[in-house]
This record gives sequence, C-alpha cells and structure tokens, in this order.
Amino acid sequence: MNNKPAAQVREDEFELRYFYHLLRARWRWFLLTFAFLCAAGFLYMKLTLPVYQSTASVIVEDSKSGAGDIEDFLSSDLFGSNLNLPTEIGILRSRSVFEETIRRLGLDVQYWSTNRVTPVPLYPKTPLHADFDTIVPEFREQTFKVLTLDGGRYELEVEYEGDKLPSFRFAKTLKYGETVKTDYFCFTLNDVSEGRLQPDRSYAFKVRSINRLVAEMLENYTAQPLEKDANIVQLTYRDVVPARALDVLNTISEAYIDRDMRDKAQVASLTLRFVDEQLKTTGSDLGDTERKLQASLVGSVGDRMPEYANQAQEPCLWCESGCSGCSHTRSANCRE
Repeated sequence: MNNKPAAQVREDEFELRYFYHLLRARWRWFLLTFAFLCAAGFLYMKLTLPVYQSTASVIVEDSKSGAGDIEDFLSSDLFGSNLNLPTEIGILRSRSVFEETIRRLGLDVQYWSTNRVTPVPLYPKTPLHADFDTIVPEFREQTFKVLTLDGGRYELEVEYEGDKLPSFRFAKTLKYGETVKTDYFCFTLNDVSEGRLQPDRSYAFKVRSINRLVAEMLENYTAQPLEKDANIVQLTYRDVVPARALDVLNTISEAYIDRDMRDKAQVASLTLRFVDEQLKTTGSDLGDTERKLQASLVGSVGDRMPEYANQAQEPCLWCESGCSGCSHTRSANCRE
C-alpha cells in the first residue's frame, strides 16, 4: 500500500523528468567531463609513483628495579636497568641509528632512471656506480646527469646555480672508470651492468646531504607502541621502492640491536673490571690481615715460653724433682 501523498509523487516525477531533460540537453558536457576525469586519473597513475609501506616490530626489554641478581650479572645487567618504552623509541628515532642505516645500505649516493617523464629510483641494483673521493658540501643534492654512449663512453653534465659558489657548469664526454676531477668534486663512474648497459639511456645520481636525507627518512618513518602496556614497538616506513622500504626497517632494527649489544658489552666489561679490582683489593687486605694475625700469635706464644720453661725447672718441694716429671700438680704441691 502506497501511503505517499499524490502531491509528493507528482513532485518526485517532476524532478526525475527535469533531470532527464537536462542530461539529454547537455550530454556532451557530461561526456567531456567524464572523459577528462578518466584522462586525469590515468595521467596521475602514470606520472605518480606508488608508495609502499613496510612494517616491523621490535621487542624492548622490560624495566627492572632493585639490586641485580646472578641472572642480571650473567646478562651484563648487574645493577638492574631503568629502560622504558619512550626512551627506546627515542633511540629508534635517533640520528645515530639512521646514519648507521644510511651507511650500511649505501643511501648516501642515489640513482634514478630518467628515460620517463617521472624519474624512477634505481635500488638495489643500478647499472652505474659512482665512487666519490671528495665533494664539497655545496654540490651535495646537485643532480649529475648521465647519457650513455657506445664504446664505453658517456656524457656527464652537472650545473650549479647557488649563491654560495660561483656559477659552475661541467659537461664532458668521458670513459667509464676515468677520474672526473674539478675544484669541487672528484670521482669515477663505473659500468657495473655486466655488459647490459645500452647506449642513449639517461640516468641521474646525487650525493645526498646527510641532514636532508635523515629528515626525509624521519618524515616517512613512525615508531610507536603496539599496545598501551606492551613492550613491543611497531615500526613503519613508506617509500616508492618496496625493497628499499623493507631494507630500511630491517637495517634500523639491526642497528638498534647492535647498539644495545655494544652498550651491554661495555657495561659488562666495566662491571667485570670493577669486580676484579675489588677482588684484588680484598685479597690484598685479607693477606695483610692474615700475616698480622700470624705475627700476633707467634709473638704471644714467644712471650709465654720463658714462663713455661721456668715452671719446668722449678723443683717440687715434696718429691724434689722437676715439676715436669712430678705427678703432683703445681697448684697443690709446688711452691715458689
């Protein structure tokens, strides 16, 4: 049973009829708008690199209080620990951990393929490898452009337009393995593609500024407790290269664990050194005390020996024999 009033039914029919006529009259505009949105979405997907996220978990030791026991001693934690989750999260976000991660993964020099509109990062394998001897800080973050040629040659181009140095432009055809030396940098570029490097391919590389690279990595990195009362820290890292996102988290975890092991080894070494010194001091004190006690006992016995000798030579008034051979006790039979 339809309970709608007749006026409302007529109004709904009117709105649908009006929308139909509007769509019919302007269908070209609707079609163009739909095509434009589809093209914009397609270009966005082609020009924008997807972002991947990797996740890892790190177990943090629980806090301890009170004096240490034998288990703490064996685990290099003689006096207990005051670890807490915020402190360990701070360590996991520290600059030292990230610098170690950058060093282990070789992220200080990064490479791109520039054959598309959007440069594509090359990681972990790259056909080129730059070995830098020196580079001034102003040329960090500058793009070195490479165009591969045949015959083991390439074109190198780099340009500086900053305000800290005079304007500089370097463009030259070089051979792989040849030293590139200027007043601002010195390096060699090597072909590590094992013969698969094709001519007329464009690449680029940068020597990253450690400060800027650490800041970028921290923007894409999170470290937070998994749950409120859990001693587990969940790490996440976002990157356009999935392999690099995974390697960064794994290396951060390894650097954190290695740092913790070094700290524990240092504490254990200091603790054992302290115990050895205390044992040496205690042993020396005990030796001195033992020698003094022995000397005291020897002196006491030596002082009493003449008395015992005199007593042995005194004659007994009853039997006129020495007290040493007398059956009478001195207290009852011997007289002065």
